Amino acid sequence: MPETPPEIESTLSHSPVPASGGAGSPASQPPVPTGVVASPCVRQCLLNGQGICTGCFRHSQEIGLWSAASNQQKQQIVAAAMRRRAEILIDR
Repeated sequence: MPETPPEIESTLSHSPVPASGGAGSPASQPPVPTGVVASPCVRQCLLNGQGICTGCFRHSQEIGLWSAASNQQKQQIVAAAMRRRAEILIDR
């Protein structure tokens, strides 16, 4: 698996993601409130050599953590993906 880029490490380390199962599991949570951050997935999933999806520009670890991430984490992930998208498109 590709090494985790530093910007992803810092995003993921700021807010802990609850472990699945038990009191923090999705099954025990109340219904999802409005204002939830929508997934940037565009259903064109293909990871490049750095582990970045060429469809939504999220890192593979961000994709894996998405369902358990808080809204704040999701906002950080979307912002990082948007920066990556801009950088990648500029380099083309």
